[in-house]
Amino acid sequence: KQFEAVAALLERQIEEVRKDRGVVGAELVAIQKENDSLRQERSALLQRTKELEVEHQSSQREKSLIMQEKDQLLQERSDMRSRVRELERENSFALTTILNSSAVGTANKSTASSRGFSVSPTKSPSAPGTSLGAQGTTPQPVRPGTWMQATTEEGASLAEELKQLRRGMMHLMSVQQQPHPTSPFGAGAPVHRMWTRDEEDGGRGKDGIRATETWLNGDDRRERDVSGTLISNFTVQEGERGKLIMTDGNQVSAGRKLKLADFSNDSEALRHGLSEVLRRYGVLTQPLRMEANQAGRFCALVEMQTAEQAALAIQGFDGASYNGEVVRAEAF
Repeated sequence: KQFEAVAALLERQIEEVRKDRGVVGAELVAIQKENDSLRQERSALLQRTKELEVEHQSSQREKSLIMQEKDQLLQERSDMRSRVRELERENSFALTTILNSSAVGTANKSTASSRGFSVSPTKSPSAPGTSLGAQGTTPQPVRPGTWMQATTEEGASLAEELKQLRRGMMHLMSVQQQPHPTSPFGAGAPVHRMWTRDEEDGGRGKDGIRATETWLNGDDRRERDVSGTLISNFTVQEGERGKLIMTDGNQVSAGRKLKLADFSNDSEALRHGLSEVLRRYGVLTQPLRMEANQAGRFCALVEMQTAEQAALAIQGFDGASYNGEVVRAEAF
């Protein structure tokens, strides 16, 4: 009986061992499956790592190309800013030359009763020159500022002078170097603002005059097409005889603008008149406009510092004569 009991116990233990072995075998199979899954995942990760390395190398090459392009753009921007400064100097020099080119000579002094001036022009270089200023007086140079108009024709001499600036390049129309309320960089940001037009085809686009507004603030540059549109208070429009006129309603205060008109049909008289304004009052910053009317008679629109100075200038010029023809001076 004891033997039978021991045998039965051993059989039960053997059965339990068999069951445990079956459980261990199932666990082993599960572990093997998990190992296979991990191997597959590792292989996929290795493949993805290789792909990422290839992408990284490609990104590095692209980054290098972008940096090269950036360096090139920075250099182009530097060249462009240098060109803008060069054009600004040329524009200022050309304006000063135009205004002062004929202003040296001998004056015809006017009296208080004449309320103006009377001169007789001479065409001979060897003959004594005639100026509207005092004898020996050299007009003050015009301070660099906004040249409000570029024209295709202001008389043969003036047109030839300006043609040298226009040939093969964008012509500088106007420049401001101060904060501006409509600046895209903010109202208080110091900006360099200019307008240009393409002179190769006369600046003619589908809207008439084609012009571009450019804002420069440090290294940042923004542009927009302003053909035939209102720029802040600057109106871009085509004037008489193909001139491009830009006027600013906020440029001057009421009563300070002065029109010197009907200077015969000779632009030299207009230059003399502007030189005389400079000599007498020393307050002209730049002509707001220089133009010729339908009859080819020249006039200049200028700005005085005060309304009183404008009134005195009108009193001094209106009714004066040039080469026997009356010169008009009036507020506008």
